Amino acid sequence: MKDPNRIFIFESRLYIQFAKDKSPFGGQAPWIMMKTAIDKYNTEFKASVSIDDVFKELEGSPEHRALLEGSLWVIHRNLVLLREEKERGIYLARAKNNIYTRLRLFDGMVSLCRFVELRMKHHEKASGTLGNLLKTIFEKENWIGNVVRLGRKPKTSKDFDDQIREAFERYKGPERSVLILLTVRNYATHICDPEAPFFFENFENLFHEVVIAYIYYLKLKKLI
Repeated sequence: MKDPNRIFIFESRLYIQFAKDKSPFGGQAPWIMMKTAIDKYNTEFKASVSIDDVFKELEGSPEHRALLEGSLWVIHRNLVLLREEKERGIYLARAKNNIYTRLRLFDGMVSLCRFVELRMKHHEKASGTLGNLLKTIFEKENWIGNVVRLGRKPKTSKDFDDQIREAFERYKGPERSVLILLTVRNYATHICDPEAPFFFENFENLFHEVVIAYIYYLKLKKLI
């Protein structure tokens, strides 16, 4: 329930203008990025989920809403920077010089995965690893054992990049989305190395998959 004595920044006209209509950084505004991912879910699963449905489900959890918004802004800002760096050839001589941009972009994705995990734990009243949580949530899905097995903890950036590529190119539907969510979260818990070319070249599509995994969960549990 909303506290009538508190001001919710995410409902202010100025915030909505930047988040929904025109970001000061250029590119797709954060809410438009989110909506694009939701639209992909709707097309794939023949649904009619809106971004307002997602925000309404977060009412009463301002901390989680802030985590989601922060993740979207970090991803948005650094995705714009990464594109600009590539277009202008800023780091052609030494590709590793843009490690800050890639780390921040990766951090945004990790934060998004953490948000999804926290929402799942909030609703399931559960603790423990994400793998065990997913096994409980999707126990009736015939693909969940395969996902947990394949979402093993990558030991190097190459392992991570190869696993992400395999998940994205080999699997479909919720199996792919949940596997990508689990792989990113497992990797980020133990390793901080952004040398993952496939991950960054396909970042937007992978972002969409994490959002799709979240929406799939919300619909499965009839939370939206």
